[in-house]
Amino acid sequence: MAQNYKRTGDLEAAVRSGVRSLALFQELGSQHEISALHNHLALTYLRLGNLQRATEYADQASREVTELQDQRSRAWVLETQAQIALAERRVADAVALAREATPSWKPRAPRRIRWWMPG
Repeated sequence: MAQNYKRTGDLEAAVRSGVRSLALFQELGSQHEISALHNHLALTYLRLGNLQRATEYADQASREVTELQDQRSRAWVLETQAQIALAERRVADAVALAREATPSWKPRAPRRIRWWMPG
C-alpha cells in the first residue's frame, strides 16, 4: 500500500502506511520485509526533503541487511545512501557508495522452470 501511495505522489500517506506496515512486520518477525520497508521509508523521506529521517531509516536498513548477510538488499540500501549523500551535496561520498553497491550483489543464473501439465 505504501508503494502505491508513493507512486501516486502522496508521500505523507506513504509514510503513514509504511509505518503501520512496519509495526505488523515487526510483530511477525519478518526481518527481510522490515529492512526493505526501512529502505523504502528512507527513500520516501528523501523525496519529502527530510534528510535526517531518510538517513536514520537508511542506516537502520543498512544494519539489518548486514546482519542478515543479504547482499542483494545491501546493494539497494547502498544506492539509497548514495542518493541521500548526493542530496546533501556530498558528491564524493555518493560516488563511493554507488561504487560499493555495484559489486556487492552478483545475480544468480536463472533457474529453469519446469512446467507440469496434468495428464
